[in-house]
Amino acid sequence: MKRTAGILLLLGCLLLLGACSKTLNMDEVESGIRDGLSEQLDVDAEVDCPDERDAEEGDTFECSVTADGEEGTIRVEQQDDEGNVNWELVQD
Repeated sequence: MKRTAGILLLLGCLLLLGACSKTLNMDEVESGIRDGLSEQLDVDAEVDCPDERDAEEGDTFECSVTADGEEGTIRVEQQDDEGNVNWELVQD
């Protein structure tokens, strides 16, 4: 009985830890990329990033971008687990 209670307690703790993990605000990431492209290249761009991403320093992912009928890829790297990212347009 004690073993079962211990396992249930461990599972409960793991679920709580999982629920507390931070995720990036992907709307803010997309907006930041759009604003940066507008400032740097003077284009209105449509940016599409993954729906959800855990906030994790060093993690990288890609977003697609469409501007002036051209499609491209943006590589995003998380600088910390607080939502700060750097991004760059990838040359195909």
